[in-house]
Amino acid sequence: MMLSHSLRALADDPQFVSSLVGLAEGMGLSPDEHAGLAEYAKRKQWALIGLAEALDDAASEEDLYRCLASAWLEHRFEWQRYNMVLNYQAVRNGAANTLMLVTAGACSNLLDRIEGLLDSGDRDRWASFAVELISGANADLSSRWGDEAISLSPLS
Repeated sequence: MMLSHSLRALADDPQFVSSLVGLAEGMGLSPDEHAGLAEYAKRKQWALIGLAEALDDAASEEDLYRCLASAWLEHRFEWQRYNMVLNYQAVRNGAANTLMLVTAGACSNLLDRIEGLLDSGDRDRWASFAVELISGANADLSSRWGDEAISLSPLS
């Protein structure tokens, strides 16, 4: 099966939005927060469908794979950012923001879905790259401000 068809099948899944939003059930979100989470999931779905439609031919297979790699990295950094914020909230406030928590879960779910379309060896290299990039930024900021406690990554 062509990669674009696999991506389209993933994004067109009738459970796509409900599975990402379903993480919020029973978490006490307000109706506005729940609607915002649904919009987040719909935007992610729309972006993946657009990518699959734009590169829906055999000649574009390699380009689509590159775009999926970029999307995976984008979501990996987004997931890391959510986790960083959640960690700071938990330390400073004793609890993490519920909406942020379920949005991080939705992002993680989406990341897992995209990972299924990519080669595991590629993902491992990109994950190492992501950690190195964040660690390098952490070192730069620590040297600039002289604060060894600065950490940009939940993975460091």
